[in-house]
Amino acid sequence: MPKHEHALSPSEFKPFVLSTKTPMSTHVFLLRFSYPGLDNDSGCKCGEYLSTRAVLNGEEIIRYYSPVSIPDDTGHIDLLVKVDTGKMSNVFAMMRVGDVLEIRGPISGFVCNAETMPKHMSLIAGGTGIAPCLQIIRQIIADKSDTKVTLLYGANDPSELVFRDELDSYENVKTIYTVDYVPNGVEWNGRVGYINKEMIQSHLPSPDDTFVVMCGTWMMMKTLRVTLEELGYADKMFVYG
Repeated sequence: MPKHEHALSPSEFKPFVLSTKTPMSTHVFLLRFSYPGLDNDSGCKCGEYLSTRAVLNGEEIIRYYSPVSIPDDTGHIDLLVKVDTGKMSNVFAMMRVGDVLEIRGPISGFVCNAETMPKHMSLIAGGTGIAPCLQIIRQIIADKSDTKVTLLYGANDPSELVFRDELDSYENVKTIYTVDYVPNGVEWNGRVGYINKEMIQSHLPSPDDTFVVMCGTWMMMKTLRVTLEELGYADKMFVYG
């Protein structure tokens, strides 16, 4: 018998009510959806992602998201979303507390647990691709694991590097931030530029000593997948998307 009844189903979409919508930056929001019961959990494993479904102007839209909440969190699930020009982005932009989103899961992903956790985890995140990386970090902290983490985290500008205070609070997590550009008048002491080969070589352990998980924009992942393979991580990485 499971410790908690699972709120999600891997075979069918279920409706969940938006309980809070928290702006993390101008375009990034943290959406919390309530489960039917306060003791419900997701039924997912750490690293697995979900399918979401909505209807916009009569068109069914399905998109995939990784929770930032960990599987043992009860009563709710948290999704980190960016509101831009996409169709599901329009849905999220219009959503208000009390509205409903259909969610199905788990779908797939990098299953992360105490048995599979390496001694060192390397995470590469671009924008809201921080979501699965943050969930993995939170799970490591919740498990009181000895696993060390190196996170390469990039975004368009400093305001979109969300959860920085939380990430900087973890003693076993080393985060290297980089941004595409710095707006005029914004103080920034971190890197400027894309995550690249030099950054990976400078900060990540060798392939023999780590496992790499990456999530970000399609172009970032396409480019860095090739880079990681060239550096010997081909059999030591998981790429979302």
